[in-house]
Amino acid sequence: TVIRDDYTRVSLRKQNEDGLPLAGVEFALLQEDGPTLMTAVSNELGLVTFERIPYGSYTIVETAPPTGYLKSDTSIQLIVDGSFVNPTDPIATVVNCPNEIILRKVDTEWNPLAGAVFALLNVYGEQVMTVVSDEDGIARFVKIPYGQYTLSETKAPEGFSPMEDIPLTVDGSWTEPVEYTCVDIPNHYEFIKVDNRSNPLAGVKFVLEDTEGNYLRELISGDDG
Repeated sequence: TVIRDDYTRVSLRKQNEDGLPLAGVEFALLQEDGPTLMTAVSNELGLVTFERIPYGSYTIVETAPPTGYLKSDTSIQLIVDGSFVNPTDPIATVVNCPNEIILRKVDTEWNPLAGAVFALLNVYGEQVMTVVSDEDGIARFVKIPYGQYTLSETKAPEGFSPMEDIPLTVDGSWTEPVEYTCVDIPNHYEFIKVDNRSNPLAGVKFVLEDTEGNYLRELISGDDG
């Protein structure tokens, strides 16, 4: 009679939000008191396999998500003892969702603004991605490569001034979408109407015309000129 002892072995399945396998994702097998016993990386089928695991209590966690995805906060408990039998199927399926920047574009009264164009600029000032806010004022950047960026509004809605640039860093520490509320103020020009002694003059009428002399609107100076 030949009795063969196999290595202790467990596997996980790694996939994206559409159920497709994700390769190159690192996991760690942590001992009960915290140190890492070993690491494993998902293959082209999305399988992560740990072998030759000594008896003990362990936690399996994701240490490095794939580029463009959020790190999974799933932790899997594992006990290996004399009664342990190698599972025939993966003991868990861990899903990565794409990383995402959500922009909410509003005016100073919190009304949504559509048509704002945003660009994600790399450290060389090159546009990596561009998006446009929809009728709800929402614009999304999805599956962003890791790196340092500047979030810039390249075109504001008509009648508004663009927001200031926002610097940000995208890396594997992200565990949830990043949200920004971006406020555009109406573009404007103001001046004070005064007399020869610099006293403000109220009630002075002004007309705004374009370069062809077409009437656009009329304004009257207030008590403060």
